[in-house]
Amino acid sequence: MTNIPDWNRLRFFYVVALAQSFSAAEANLNLSSSAISRQISALEKEIKAQLFHRHPRGLVLTEQGELLFQTTKEIYKRIHEAESCLLAGKNTPTGDIKVTTTRSFGTQWLSPRLVKFCNHYPEIKIELLLDDKTFNLSMREADFAIRMWKACGPDIISEKFITMNYHLYASKGYIEKYGKPNSIQDLDNHKMIAYTNLNPILRDSLNLHLYIGKSHKQERKSVYASTSLTTILHAVDGGIGLALLPDYMTDANDNLCRIVPELDANSFETYLVYPTEISNTKRIQLLRDFLFASAKEWQY
Repeated sequence: MTNIPDWNRLRFFYVVALAQSFSAAEANLNLSSSAISRQISALEKEIKAQLFHRHPRGLVLTEQGELLFQTTKEIYKRIHEAESCLLAGKNTPTGDIKVTTTRSFGTQWLSPRLVKFCNHYPEIKIELLLDDKTFNLSMREADFAIRMWKACGPDIISEKFITMNYHLYASKGYIEKYGKPNSIQDLDNHKMIAYTNLNPILRDSLNLHLYIGKSHKQERKSVYASTSLTTILHAVDGGIGLALLPDYMTDANDNLCRIVPELDANSFETYLVYPTEISNTKRIQLLRDFLFASAKEWQY
């Protein structure tokens, strides 16, 4: 295996070749002419080739020196290109962002707002991953998440975002047909819709109407169940039964009525989550700020 020349000596060589003399290279390398000359001599010994013809008026590259100069010049060019790319990723709104959240929140609340974000910043490409499973941000399965719980980890930032409020709803048609429950005890005589998501945080919060005021063995039976909040919204809207739904899904639906106000306290926090290593990039900062502004506008 061929030994790679010492990088510091290559750097000295490149600066000297540009300056065409040891004395002219002193300022850039912060070394004396004699020290620079020793480094070049050591490099020539290391690669077993003469790099300069030494003349009283300066230095002239040998054929081997010209070859090494062109190579080091290309290395410096690549390094500067890489620095420019890194700086651009940090300071200008370009690049890709994989965003993930739950299906219902992503479809109902997030997606329309990301469309606005993309119109503001057309050079940023958004890929929206809607799935109730958790993508590993540390492994870069996604870059940015909105989660219904606080994420933990030394390489993860988790910021409180929206307080998710849930209320019990029935459609106007259901109330006309079965009457309006006015208390928790009244729920025993009504049709329930259940949420069957495997995430226990979401499942327990959204099924409070099934067991509040009851023992576990006496849990109210459901007439309809789904893993999708969007499907549950359609079921409530269609008059099948009662279900807990978040504000972001019901704000624009005039057919739904809030019932049993004792359940209005049902809520939990959501969080913006992203890896520390990309937290200072311009595209992540812009998305974070945009979502906070969108949330403030929506909630107030």
